[in-house]
Amino acid sequence: MTAFRLAFPTFLMLTLGTACGVPSDTGETDSPEGDTDSDTDADTDTDTDTDSDTDADTDADVDLSVDDLVAGDLVITEIMQNPDAVSDTTGEWFEVANAAGAPVDLDGLVVSDLDGASFIVGSALVVPADGLVVFAVSDDPKANGGVTVDYTYAGFALGNSSDEIILSNASGTLDSVAWDDGGAFPDPVGASMSLDPSKWDAKLNDDGTRWCEATTPFGLGDLGTPGSANDVCPDPSDLDGDGYTSDVDCDDTDPSIHPGAKEIPDDGIDQDCDGRDATTGGTVEDLVAGDLVITEIIQNPSAVLDDVGEWFEVYNASGFDVDLEGLQVYDLDTDAFTVSGSLVVADGAFAVFGIEGDSKLNGGVSVDYDYDAFSLANGADELVLANGTGVLDEVDWDDGATFPDPTGASMTLDPGFLDAVSNDDGTHWCEATSTFGDGDLGTPGAVNDTCFGTDEDGDGYTSDVDCDDTDPTIYPGAEEIPDDGIDQDCDGSDASSTTATVDDLVAGDLVISEIIQNPGAVGDTYGEWFEVYNASGLDVDLNGLAISDLGSDAHAVAGSVVVAAGAYVVLGIEDDLTVNGGAPVDYEYADFYLGNSDDEVVLSNTAGVIDSVAWDDGATFPDPSGASMTLDPAALDADSNDEGANWCEATSTFGDGDLGTPGGVNDDCP
Repeated sequence: MTAFRLAFPTFLMLTLGTACGVPSDTGETDSPEGDTDSDTDADTDTDTDTDSDTDADTDADVDLSVDDLVAGDLVITEIMQNPDAVSDTTGEWFEVANAAGAPVDLDGLVVSDLDGASFIVGSALVVPADGLVVFAVSDDPKANGGVTVDYTYAGFALGNSSDEIILSNASGTLDSVAWDDGGAFPDPVGASMSLDPSKWDAKLNDDGTRWCEATTPFGLGDLGTPGSANDVCPDPSDLDGDGYTSDVDCDDTDPSIHPGAKEIPDDGIDQDCDGRDATTGGTVEDLVAGDLVITEIIQNPSAVLDDVGEWFEVYNASGFDVDLEGLQVYDLDTDAFTVSGSLVVADGAFAVFGIEGDSKLNGGVSVDYDYDAFSLANGADELVLANGTGVLDEVDWDDGATFPDPTGASMTLDPGFLDAVSNDDGTHWCEATSTFGDGDLGTPGAVNDTCFGTDEDGDGYTSDVDCDDTDPTIYPGAEEIPDDGIDQDCDGSDASSTTATVDDLVAGDLVISEIIQNPGAVGDTYGEWFEVYNASGLDVDLNGLAISDLGSDAHAVAGSVVVAAGAYVVLGIEDDLTVNGGAPVDYEYADFYLGNSDDEVVLSNTAGVIDSVAWDDGATFPDPSGASMTLDPAALDADSNDEGANWCEATSTFGDGDLGTPGGVNDDCP
């Protein structure tokens, strides 16, 4: 059942009036015959006016269909995932704003999450420009908590802790929001998550700090503003002027108390807002998650062998001196050791753990603790620090996918990211540049080398990635001016006005070169991807490329995706490295899935098929799990890739441990 109501954040009310005029005979003195003629003529004219009004209304009511929309035309503005006045199964709802600038009929809108739950709007649902629409699991105000609902759905639930809402059409995603169990988004019970009205934008609503708990009661007592302007989110203030607002400052009346402040041990005051007072000393069991930070790892030394030269460094961020006796160190396989004997590390100091304590043998490292039965893998591995309560810090490197993968140098954490959350992200690490001992690179026991340069031109990009840090118009992602001889976007070349469009391509100009239809590190709905090689000889923009199989799956590339001549592009179901298994996806698609047994990928333009591959459940093509089907580099053309004998299982590891070479040259087939 659907209903519809207009709602505007600007509080403008629309008054729709309909007047049907019927000529009255009152006061007329004409003869009955004259009355009949006159009335008939007037009625006829009135009917004509009615037809004209109907045409005009139809044109004004709906300017756009859902497939006319592009990314950002719809904005998810409010989510009630955990009502209190009624149960979740009757009280969940969410609100969407029309930012398209014209009325739109949402008939055909696809609403989904990343777990496969979805529904499609199956009837006319017209939303005016700047209007709001409320989707809910129930349209009965007595059952749903008192919400006036515009569209009811089934088969779709909103997770209380973390979940997603994705709005899409045939071209791709229009808007999405992924909440995170209170990490950045609010996590209310009995109140909606409400997007601040000043942040109603399909990019800004990705940021949980733009959301807050609703404060206005509605219906049966829960808090929210379904169908009307949202509550304004509070703007945290800095009452004590110490540079930290009240949402993070544990005492906003005292400027000596704030995150990162110097602790005074044993005074009963938590100066640095870490939840406790510092002490003059502690044991490993006094530590909590984040008190130790893994800061440097040399897993592949060059000056000496691995079995004598491996080491790692740990920073004491606890706020007090600590004796690490009893610290548990392990990986996610079988390697493990426990610190035996006293190992006191001062607050703010580093400790170096090494496989060999003799600096004459280990490459010149001054080791604080010499361990046994533990090795650091050169490709991908883990390093976990724990006590009897739980994990204190963990780093998982990934064979170069996001972390550096050096030989003869340490992986070093940038000093600007010296905490146990930031060091989870491989982009915060780099290869060391300082020389130590016998010639390898690293800073064991000392402050690390800086990974990132300065931003001299103030364009937001530091000199390590900005190809001209003296010109603020030149930086990664800047708009290119074709054929001017300047590389504005720092991609290594000037843009050319001769970049081809997808409709300039002919059969064979694109080559499907790698497919992971059955990932092992993550689920299919996150980890599927395929790779395409540009064999056209020209840079090409894939905007408009049709992707399909021989069933019902289909997607059209929406937006510019420029692939250089001779380069690869990775298209996947999810582009977030943290959830897709670590694949560097260049374009995220929707409504397209890769069958585990047999299926097809077909690439087309308006002229016809450019390339296609049809795999066959292992009959001639490989049929791997946790590895891609990879086309032998010697067979990199759109005819050879039709033959299953030219494909094999990938052998190189990427990301979270699956096998493949997304975006790079394929493994050779045996």
